Amino acid sequence: MTPEIRVERSAFFEMEINPYPGLFIDIEGLDGSGESTQVARLGKRFREMSLLVHETSEPIEKYQDGEAIRMALRKRLIIGPRTLQTMFTVNRSDHLDFGIEPRLEKNISVIIARYLWSTVAFGSLEMEKSKLLQMNQGFPLPDLSFFLKVSPEECLQRRIREGKKLEYFEELEKMKKIWPAYEWLNQQFPEITFIIDGERKEKEIGLEISRIVSSHPKFDQLKEIMEKRRKEERLLDWI
Repeated sequence: MTPEIRVERSAFFEMEINPYPGLFIDIEGLDGSGESTQVARLGKRFREMSLLVHETSEPIEKYQDGEAIRMALRKRLIIGPRTLQTMFTVNRSDHLDFGIEPRLEKNISVIIARYLWSTVAFGSLEMEKSKLLQMNQGFPLPDLSFFLKVSPEECLQRRIREGKKLEYFEELEKMKKIWPAYEWLNQQFPEITFIIDGERKEKEIGLEISRIVSSHPKFDQLKEIMEKRRKEERLLDWI
């Protein structure tokens, strides 16, 4: 198991980076920034290298409060900001317990579209960022997080072009206020968060993310583990 690493920024919060051997990677940004596309691209690259990987996103409807969160985001249910962020945290706890940590522990990398940084960024519209971080204490931080920087105007246009009904946070003035929270997070956690220009071609964005991921020590360790496993399987076949 990788030695425990902690990130400390103040007496307000102390958070642990993923202690498991699998890589935990988060990609996010404003709605319409392309995080789901980049999660899929990176997952494909892992599989092409025969690395075990699981792609996911938050919130997860099958876990506690997931359906209610979706209803609130679609403006079908009125929920106060503190209650909404508490529900996100509860949903995340189940996701970690049943979907994320068991995989990371088994050398399976997890690539997620949105994680606890979203709680801080989107929740900052109505709550203090330090308070939102405190709500997520005890949850492991990703090994690497990528914040896709796309202008609020472009993000909104992308969502409109998709033809989908706009959700609670998909309003221009809200989006303009959300992005600075991502910049703040990058300043607080510069070792593990990266701001990526998300207005380039998808391939260019993916190559930059892949380059950073490939330089992480766990990436080489996972390749070694898989190569060892393949050698053992070949040996068993020969026997």
